Amino acid sequence: MKYNVPNWLIIIGGLGQIFTALIYPYIRHRVFDWYTDVKQLKPLNQEIAKTYGRYIQGLNFSFGLMAILLTA
Repeated sequence: MKYNVPNWLIIIGGLGQIFTALIYPYIRHRVFDWYTDVKQLKPLNQEIAKTYGRYIQGLNFSFGLMAILLTA
């Protein structure tokens, strides 16, 4: 069975992912006070947490960009 997803729906999803990636630092800092919690970790775990956060942010932005650019 083949499903046909409208391009506008994919573009809206891509914009949502880009918005999520851009708003992520604000939410992490202002809403969750994430840096205070990370400071309580050991240095290696701090770096792992920061790297994981950047990885998720980068994936959201990248997949959003691909969804917008490759919909044509």
